[in-house]
Parts: sequence; structure tokens; C-alpha cells
Amino acid sequence: QSALAAADPSVRNKQATADMHNAKDALTVAARNIASLIYGTPSVTDGMKLAAGLTVRAHPTPWPVPPTYPSLDIVSVSARPVRVRLHDNSGEGKRNKPFMVKGATVMSYVGETAPIDPAQWALQGTTTKSIFDVTFASSLAPGTTVWLSAMWVNEKLQAGNACPPVSVSFGSAAVA
Repeated sequence: QSALAAADPSVRNKQATADMHNAKDALTVAARNIASLIYGTPSVTDGMKLAAGLTVRAHPTPWPVPPTYPSLDIVSVSARPVRVRLHDNSGEGKRNKPFMVKGATVMSYVGETAPIDPAQWALQGTTTKSIFDVTFASSLAPGTTVWLSAMWVNEKLQAGNACPPVSVSFGSAAVA
């Protein structure tokens, strides 16, 4: 307050102005430290923060586990890469990921029938893209059936339900 009074326009000089700015900066730092203590004290309610003139911080909205599963389409099969497209299956005209979905986890299984036990599936990875390639070993014989499935994941990588498995056969154009 004394630094502000010394910087009165009738008696203002460079030293008085510099002192005023330094005092203001020190006051700002002290106020922020006090506000941090208030925000960090669990017993201080939102009402008490408002009464102190502080902003009440919004509580973050939790990212729910995705309630739906993706639709998985085989776009093409050329040699070993299989081009896959994932999209929303809600039927609301959406072509890609639903709201609050970060990406998808993709799994595969090599065999004639898709297994029921999730432990038998091999993890291919997690992707944020709707169209991507899944590459398989070149040692797979022509005509080998590979099953693919995917599940949406949220920001915390919590997975939803897996989509129905889709099969593709190498060395032929058969896609089921």
C-alpha cells in the first residue's frame, strides 16, 4: 500500500514505479500460495472457496468404459497385411469412433473356428486409427483362416466388449 501511495501520479518517479511493480508481484505470489493451500485442503468446501472469492474448479468427468463394440470390416487382403476398418456400430450414421472412445484394441486367432476363451486370442495392438493394417507371419500356409476381433478403449485404456469375430483366409478371396 505504501508502494502504491509513493507511485501517486503527482510524485511519480522511476524508482517509485519499480517499487510499486515489485510489491504487486510479491503480493500476487503470496496470494497464489494461499490459494494453493486452500485448494489443497480437503476440509475446505466449494462454498467456502466461493466465499473467499476463489474459483471452484470443475470435477473432471470420468471416462466411462465404452458401452458398445466396434464393427470390424475387412477392407482388403494382399499377401500378409490385412487392411481392417473399425467404425461405430450404433447405427446413428457415425463412421468412426463413438464419443469418449480413444481407440481400439485388436486381437487375432489363427484356426478354423474362433475361440470362446479370451486367453486364446493374440493381441495385435491398440490403434487410434479407423483404417489400419494387421500383418501376419509369412509362415502361414495359403488357405489358413485367421479371425480378427476388436474392442473400443477409453482414455484410460479400459476396454469395452469385443465385437463378433470376423474371419479371412489367406491365399483366397474368401471373406466371411
